[in-house]
Amino acid sequence: MKQNCKIILDLMPSYIEGILTKESQKLVEEHIQSCQSCREVLASMETDLSLKDEQERIIRLTSKKPYKKIKNRFLLLLFSSILILITVVFGGYFYITRATYNEVSVVIHNVEIDQTSAYIEGSSINSSPGFSHFEYFLEDGILYIELKYTRLTGSKSSSGDFELEINEDFSLLNKIFLKGETEGQYMLIWNRDDE
Repeated sequence: MKQNCKIILDLMPSYIEGILTKESQKLVEEHIQSCQSCREVLASMETDLSLKDEQERIIRLTSKKPYKKIKNRFLLLLFSSILILITVVFGGYFYITRATYNEVSVVIHNVEIDQTSAYIEGSSINSSPGFSHFEYFLEDGILYIELKYTRLTGSKSSSGDFELEINEDFSLLNKIFLKGETEGQYMLIWNRDDE
């Protein structure tokens, strides 16, 4: 191999990458036109380089997509699972735990009021929920009561008796209302004027 060929072979990688000065590039091109062996080496290097670039591109394209697909599928599965869990939890909570007076018919059997307590006895009729507890508030001589029920899954009971005892200062109590079917609707169950 000639001394000139050694110099050209050293310049070939830079020539292929296009980073030679114009003079060096012209020197390589003139030599390649006259030297068959350097021309073959250059062709081989360009082929190898293009194959290497193609392999790297294929690896880059194929290696990222499966992970991205797996990540996207995982996120979709995770989001779907969380959505189903939330639906089941909240749906179950509203179906199983609470029902209000609007789902049952209530009959009041007895109301006894004295200065320090109120005693109310009644039944819920044609209802599957069972009486759980009650909430009340006293405002301007009026007692407002809301019965709370717990849905008993598979219960065949058609009525449920309840007794409420409230200990408060009822010296100024004039009326007792039971919460009705809709917000703000109350049923009068006791009135001092009726006694």
